[in-house]
Amino acid sequence: MIRAFLLDWMMIRSRAGLMAGMMTLICLWLTFQMRAFPGTYAAAIFMAYPMIAVSLGSYDEARGWSAVRLTLPVSRRDVVAGRYLLMGALALEGVAVAGAVTAAVLAADAVWRAAARDSFLPPELTAVGMPQATAVAACLTLLVTSVMTGIVTPLNFRFGATKVTMILPYVLLLGVLGGFALLGDAGAGILAALPGLFDWLATASGALTACGVLLVATAAVMAVSAACSMAVYDRRQM
Repeated sequence: MIRAFLLDWMMIRSRAGLMAGMMTLICLWLTFQMRAFPGTYAAAIFMAYPMIAVSLGSYDEARGWSAVRLTLPVSRRDVVAGRYLLMGALALEGVAVAGAVTAAVLAADAVWRAAARDSFLPPELTAVGMPQATAVAACLTLLVTSVMTGIVTPLNFRFGATKVTMILPYVLLLGVLGGFALLGDAGAGILAALPGLFDWLATASGALTACGVLLVATAAVMAVSAACSMAVYDRRQM
């Protein structure tokens, strides 16, 4: 599995490094534009995880790499396990970049306050409940992006990089964006129907419970997806 992971990483490491630099700049801009850290984490995870992960199928087809890889000392199950391990690493990269940006912003503000006795951050960034909201948003983003990659990856292993598998990520992306837009429009209704929900999520216990449920759901989605990928890849004729 580790050998297969390293082979996949070899293909995308230059792109992942470039993406990390872009993510840092975008996260800094979003932090001050949105005046909230949850959007920072959501953007970083989304850029690192599905945007690279769903393109791995096209890398497989480039120059016959998917066939060449199987001549190396890795099994098909190793290839699938290595691919999912790589996707997990990409998700962690997004979390790490967003965390580094958050830490740098807060540290710079602390130094500025020590020197000037005033904060340069918008008050929303240091509001009560911001850490809890950030954690829940990051875990929710991991679940949503895992559903996307969990659908596309088995199709890539079964059919390769076809027109359908190349277009499907963008269709799913539009669906996710549309869902968030509808959720935003329905926000007032949700708040009215569940007045205590967001107050509960703002507590440490509520945020930890929500994050735990979301992470378990994410793990379940990826486990089912990995099992499907192994089943279809074992039967695929190369």
